[in-house]
Amino acid sequence: MMWNNNDRMDTWAWSSMLVLSLAMTMPLLWYAKRLTEAVETIAENKEENMLRA
Repeated sequence: MMWNNNDRMDTWAWSSMLVLSLAMTMPLLWYAKRLTEAVETIAENKEENMLRA
Protein backbone atom coordinates (compact mmCIF):
# COMPACT_ATOMS: atom_id res chain seq x y z
CA MET A 1 0.00 0.00 0.00
CA MET A 2 2.77 2.44 0.90
CA TRP A 3 4.58 1.93 -2.40
CA ASN A 4 1.41 2.56 -4.36
CA ASN A 5 0.71 5.74 -2.40
CA ASN A 6 4.24 7.06 -2.94
CA ASP A 7 4.01 6.28 -6.63
CA ARG A 8 0.77 8.20 -6.91
CA MET A 9 2.29 11.20 -5.13
CA ASP A 10 5.25 11.07 -7.51
CA THR A 11 3.06 11.13 -10.61
CA TRP A 12 0.98 13.94 -9.13
CA ALA A 13 4.16 15.93 -8.47
CA TRP A 14 5.37 15.33 -12.04
CA SER A 15 2.04 16.35 -13.58
CA SER A 16 1.84 19.48 -11.43
CA MET A 17 5.43 20.36 -12.43
CA LEU A 18 4.49 19.91 -16.09
CA VAL A 19 1.41 22.11 -15.74
CA LEU A 20 3.42 24.76 -13.89
CA SER A 21 6.15 24.80 -16.52
CA LEU A 22 3.53 25.09 -19.28
CA ALA A 23 1.78 27.91 -17.43
CA MET A 24 5.12 29.70 -17.11
CA THR A 25 6.24 29.20 -20.72
CA MET A 26 2.97 30.13 -22.44
CA PRO A 27 3.02 33.83 -21.39
CA LEU A 28 6.73 33.97 -22.25
CA LEU A 29 6.03 32.67 -25.76
CA TRP A 30 3.15 35.13 -26.17
CA TYR A 31 5.37 37.98 -24.93
CA ALA A 32 8.16 36.98 -27.33
CA LYS A 33 5.67 36.96 -30.20
CA ARG A 34 4.38 40.41 -29.28
CA LEU A 35 7.96 41.68 -28.91
CA THR A 36 8.99 40.47 -32.38
CA GLU A 37 5.85 42.03 -33.86
CA ALA A 38 6.65 45.34 -32.17
CA VAL A 39 10.24 45.26 -33.43
CA GLU A 40 9.01 44.56 -36.95
CA THR A 41 6.59 47.49 -36.88
CA ILE A 42 9.32 49.79 -35.52
CA ALA A 43 11.65 48.69 -38.34
CA GLU A 44 8.90 49.35 -40.89
CA ASN A 45 8.27 52.82 -39.47
CA LYS A 46 11.98 53.62 -39.62
CA GLU A 47 12.12 52.54 -43.27
CA GLU A 48 9.11 54.72 -44.10
CA ASN A 49 10.71 57.72 -42.40
CA MET A 50 13.95 57.16 -44.30
CA LEU A 51 12.07 57.08 -47.61
CA ARG A 52 10.20 60.28 -46.75
CA ALA A 53 13.35 62.18 -45.78
